[in-house]
Amino acid sequence: MLEKKFLISLLYLAVVLSLSVTGAVEGKTLEGLVAHLRFEGNANDELGNVITATLVGAPTFEAGVDGQALFLDGQTDFVDLGPEFGPAVI
Repeated sequence: MLEKKFLISLLYLAVVLSLSVTGAVEGKTLEGLVAHLRFEGNANDELGNVITATLVGAPTFEAGVDGQALFLDGQTDFVDLGPEFGPAVI
């Protein structure tokens, strides 16, 4: 049950970030958007910012609704966006 909750939370984050980037593409400014991590086999920032996301623990890439999703175990897995932001534990 706990694993399902984390996967749903991660999916929600991906959708929110995806919608934010869509708005930016359409010419809307979205102040405060730091990174767009699609989790399509990697943790690269799709916005082209100098954000280096590091996957910590042993997260795995799973099938998502549209492409892939990142599965976190809820104990030791998290995404570290670097010292400027601290770990983004979901």
